[in-house]
Formats: sequence, structure tokens, C-alpha cells
Amino acid sequence: MKCLFLCALMISVLCTVPIRDYPGPEISITSDTLQVTKTISDEQVDSIVPVKIPIDQWVGMDVFVLEKPEVFRKHGYEFFFCRELDSCSEKRDSVRNHKNGRIRYEILSGQILKITDVESLGGEWLITFEHNSIEKKIYGKTHKSAIKEIGFLIDLQKARRRWSGKTIFSKKGIISTIKEDGSGFSSLKVGHRDSLKVFDIKWGYTPLPVDPIWLMIETSKGHKGFIPVRFSWTNTTEDQIRNSDPWNALIMEKDPTEVYSWDQNMWEVIDNHRIVIEMTTEQVLMSWGEPLERTEKEYQGVELECWIYGSHELYFKENRMIAFLEINNNMIQKKK
Repeated sequence: MKCLFLCALMISVLCTVPIRDYPGPEISITSDTLQVTKTISDEQVDSIVPVKIPIDQWVGMDVFVLEKPEVFRKHGYEFFFCRELDSCSEKRDSVRNHKNGRIRYEILSGQILKITDVESLGGEWLITFEHNSIEKKIYGKTHKSAIKEIGFLIDLQKARRRWSGKTIFSKKGIISTIKEDGSGFSSLKVGHRDSLKVFDIKWGYTPLPVDPIWLMIETSKGHKGFIPVRFSWTNTTEDQIRNSDPWNALIMEKDPTEVYSWDQNMWEVIDNHRIVIEMTTEQVLMSWGEPLERTEKEYQGVELECWIYGSHELYFKENRMIAFLEINNNMIQKKK
């Protein structure tokens, strides 16, 4: 089998794609941002197993209003003091509301809210919140069954129980970093087998990244950064939910060399974010990450599993990649 792989490696066209990561808006991060001030009771975190809490069971739960990069703060939050949201006819308080009714950033940023009611709107939900020092009720509406500007405190608490002080490995082969001048995000390439020590776990920003919890990590060479994850599928848009742990495509909790018996040649292909004919689905996931879409498509008269990565379509048979199509050039690289 090793000989077959080496032959395929030599005669197949290696293909790379840009590392998919969220772009960094202009931000300024201070030392005391993203901290959580409330402790979840031990009874609430008895189980570290991630679960998806249905919206109709959100009542009574505490959430954290995620901070925003400076460029987005002027728009406030998609929360309102009126249950009619932006259609409200009530007179608005310019100190606390924008003209469109949105609550200003400085009123809600970093605050802890309690969910007191959920109401079905026929596909979406109207969520009612309360704050211990704001006398008015706060309302928000879900989009694809989620509200992007909040994180559930129980998820952060469970993430801390699971990963604080632990060693993890980047499944994407990169970590996110903050530019030295604090002006935005960048990324640092790491090996998939490089051990990363989790030294803190904090809330991230909204609207980016999609994953609200930041695992603050340090590499064996002393470089620091973070990996954004989510702990559960609670409050996740429907199109992002997968049949696996929410962090499965981002991190590994065990040394990959102890999990996979791949040789050095394959690890070099993966560490350089390339793909080659005969790779398994797991190897492709390790190299390129989760595809934008998984579907079934016809290839050479046969229905095959197809993964779509932007301008590339990868075709699999019996768990191995047999061809890939570069859509822009209508060029197919196929099994020799």
C-alpha cells in the first residue's frame, strides 16, 4: 500500500487552496476584554458532553453579549426594547437606541442577560431577555434559529472544564493571532502534529468568528494565539450543524500520530495543505478542512460522493479520492 501511495504521490498533480480563515476586521483588544464575571453552578456542568438545547428550553438560561470590533460598534446590537423590534412605534431613547431602534453597543457589550421567554414566530423565534440593572425587557429575533450576538455561559464553563491547561492540536494547521499593533487578525502556520497548550479560554467577538469561544494557546516555540471554537450546537444556525462534536473540524484532543498511522510523506502533504489522488476522506479533511458542501454528483456515469471547496470539486469512491475538478478551468485531475 505504501508503494502505491508513493507512486500516486509522484504522478498525481498536487493541489493547494488558500487556508480558509476569517478575515480580520480592524480591532483594538485590551487586556481585560472578553472576561466572564459569572460562575455557573456545579449542577449545571455535571456533564461535559456537548448537547444542543432546543430553543423552547432556553427560558431561565444566562447568556453573554459578545463584544464587537470597533468598526462594527457604531451599528449597535440587533436587540430592541420593544417586542415589535425595528417596527416599533414607541418613542425611542436616543441615549440607548439608534434611530432604527437597535440598542447601542455601550449599553449591552459584555453584559449578562437572562432569557425569560421564547415565542415561536413560525420558523423563527422572538427571545425576551432581562438584565438586573436595565429596567426594560430586551427583545431579539433568531435568524436560522440562532442569535449571533450571544454566547451561552454554560458552554464557556464546560469548555473551561474540558480544555483549561490541556494540550490540543490544530486540525487546520493554523492558529489565529492578533497583530502586534492590535489593528486586526492574522494567522500563524503550525504543524498538525505540533502540541498547543491551552492557557486561557475566553469569549470571542461578534460578528466574527462564527465560533464564539477562543481557546488561547501557546506553541512549543512560545508563540501565542487562539483557536475559535464552539462547545455545543446550541444557538447555531441550522446550516452549520453537523453530526459530530462542534470542534471536530478544528482541533484534536489526542496526538494525531497516535491516532493515525500515516507515513511522513503523507504528513508533509497535509502540513502543506495539499491534496493528492488516493487520499482518504480523513486525510483530505485534515489538509483542507470541512468542505463548503457535501453532496452526491455524477462523475464518469457514476454517482459519487462529492465535496465542494470553492472552485474545486473532489470525488470519492469507497472513502478515497479518485478525482478532483478545478471548476474555473474545467480541468479534471483523476486517478491514474
